[in-house]
Amino acid sequence: MLEKLKVLNHILAGIRAILIVILLLICLFFFLLSEPLVKNKFNYARKWRRLYCKLSLKILGCRVYYKSSSTPLPTHYLLVSNHHSFSDPLVTLAFLDGMPVAKAEIRKYPIIGYAALKTGIIYVKREEKNSRKNARESITEALEKGRSVLVYPEGTISPSRQSLHSFRNGVFQSAIQSNSPVICLAIHYHHKNGYWESKRSILKQFFCQFGVWSQNITLKVSDSQHYNKRQKASIEAQSWIQKELIKLEDDS
Repeated sequence: MLEKLKVLNHILAGIRAILIVILLLICLFFFLLSEPLVKNKFNYARKWRRLYCKLSLKILGCRVYYKSSSTPLPTHYLLVSNHHSFSDPLVTLAFLDGMPVAKAEIRKYPIIGYAALKTGIIYVKREEKNSRKNARESITEALEKGRSVLVYPEGTISPSRQSLHSFRNGVFQSAIQSNSPVICLAIHYHHKNGYWESKRSILKQFFCQFGVWSQNITLKVSDSQHYNKRQKASIEAQSWIQKELIKLEDDS
């Protein structure tokens, strides 16, 4: 019985994988077809990205609970988040704006790499010092232009569902230099399969995570905050996200 259920779960995940690829191709086709007619191409691309993310979440059976303070979000911000799965950007960008900072390997992914480039992304090779420096400069430049940026200061997947690696504070310097507010995001997958264990490949994680019929995800967003010291920003951001993850785990 359990083996049959596992096969059905894999079939469901496989169908979903095919559907979100088809959706990506359709969205990309119509975006490229209409893009030349639009003046503000950057904003136009972001609207298509959000549409794709929202529709993909429906296909994947994800119900997202978005929680934020009553204070309206600023026009642009540095968004810092914990990192639980490869699907974090998909979930986040369905509700919040931001150019994600991602590993350089993504640019080589067929279709996905091109779509990410068109909708706004900052690539970084974390193992190379010059690449990290260039990424920070790109983050600062984007913030100075009034664009939001999404970063994962841990630099990798969180060690567990409730704990975090120490935040790297270099990225907060970009917010200080550009006088941009910092917003924290705690993302919590209620189903245990949402957390990407290190032993799983990305393919295995997809089938494990999206083989369930439905799952709940909570996004908890903090108030915006300006800083003048990056170490303080890093410590306070990590502390806020850590506390929220524990609360969300206890409530789920």
